[in-house]
Amino acid sequence: MKTQIQLLILLILVLTSCNNGAATNTEASTPDFNSELRPMTDYLRKFEDPPQIFEVSPAKPQKLIGNQGTTIYVVPDDLVTEDGEAVKASISMELKELTNQNQLLKNSAPTVSNGKMLISGGAYFLNLKSGGKQLKLKEGRSMAVEFPRLTNMSMSLFYGNRDSLGTLNWAPTQQEFTSKPTKQKADKIDRDKAVSDIDAIMEYADSDDGQPLNKEQLEAMELEVRNVSIERELYQRVELKQFGWINCDRFLEVSNKTNLKYSFRDVDSVRSVTIYLVFKDINSLMQNFYFTMNPSGTYPGFENIPVGADVRLIAFMVKNERIFASKTDSKIKPGQTIQIQFTESTDEQFSDMFNLN
Repeated sequence: MKTQIQLLILLILVLTSCNNGAATNTEASTPDFNSELRPMTDYLRKFEDPPQIFEVSPAKPQKLIGNQGTTIYVVPDDLVTEDGEAVKASISMELKELTNQNQLLKNSAPTVSNGKMLISGGAYFLNLKSGGKQLKLKEGRSMAVEFPRLTNMSMSLFYGNRDSLGTLNWAPTQQEFTSKPTKQKADKIDRDKAVSDIDAIMEYADSDDGQPLNKEQLEAMELEVRNVSIERELYQRVELKQFGWINCDRFLEVSNKTNLKYSFRDVDSVRSVTIYLVFKDINSLMQNFYFTMNPSGTYPGFENIPVGADVRLIAFMVKNERIFASKTDSKIKPGQTIQIQFTESTDEQFSDMFNLN
């Protein structure tokens, strides 16, 4: 009897050990897609447009204007830090204005909402910090922004969120953009004249007869130049409820659609690839990833693409710390498959792929 109990205990230990081993092996074999993508994501960041940075006093509201005309009304009293503290230090605002496919591509900002293709009327990134702390809007508050009107098509407000792989997805709101009744030129300042006036002041300050300008005067002049409005038509103000990625978008409504697949040459020995589909005739961009270690073994490619669209398929991968890239221009046909052929690429060659002309 004692021998039987000992054998039973030994059998339980063996089975437990096997189960633990199986769990460990399964866990070890789980694909790490983020690690695979990181070298490509880091490489693409080299080509991103640098953000515009504005400094805002926490003591009073201020109107800020981006290079493309985006007009932002910052009210410090409407802001708090993420942990609910009042804003006391200077506010730093980061702004990106992406108005064409080139910029969308370089900043990895595809125009897709839950798998549905969008046409963009401008994508923007807006963020505020103070004293190194992230800011947010107080409960019930909003931030007024006037976005550039880049198209005559009707557009709606979308908020963007990136998933674990860094893919940007746009969530629709019920808020539509409306045009101003007339092109308002009130408060417009001629940029060339403003710069000319400041150059004259600087010339006077540097002359023997002039007094040197102090730091506050210099900062005031720089702020004046930065806030000079450019001549571009804007939408009427919208009230943003959150910071981050914002898009003026509309869904692409076409009936004649197809799926676009891609393939690779065996000689390229691909493991993981980032792929973009850039539309030349509309302001749209789609993104896709390929992983040979994907356990599902299926790669649908790009779905619901309008037949007849002029596109450029751009793919790249990092292998042995070297960049390999491919670009293919095509007019979409039903059931089409594009073979991707990689060649080693320099930074300059890769950057040229962004130019759709």
